[in-house]
Amino acid sequence: MLVLATQRAALKQHNNMLRKVMAAPINLFFDVTPIGKLLNRFSRDIAMLDESINYSIGSFLSYIYGAICSLTVAAIAVQYILVIEFIYFCCIAYLFRKTLPAYKEAYRINQI
Repeated sequence: MLVLATQRAALKQHNNMLRKVMAAPINLFFDVTPIGKLLNRFSRDIAMLDESINYSIGSFLSYIYGAICSLTVAAIAVQYILVIEFIYFCCIAYLFRKTLPAYKEAYRINQI
């Protein structure tokens, strides 16, 4: 399933990138951007989808499964831990929402 989903995502990303490039103004984009740079960017983005995303999703699902199992066993053993888990997840969701824009900006700067 992961391979098919990754392949579908790569195809969709490629089509979106191609559509954006083809819609770019000729005198502003194609005159100043060499064709090799375009091909390198396309191949790097698609390779990232083909290689790293598949591994990352598999690892993420494995960690989520382990966390759910551990929290379920803890909740069965000590029922009061559910309150602590709820507070913990609220804090994590808040921190995730606050740090995601900074992470995206740092990733964008790193790519430049």
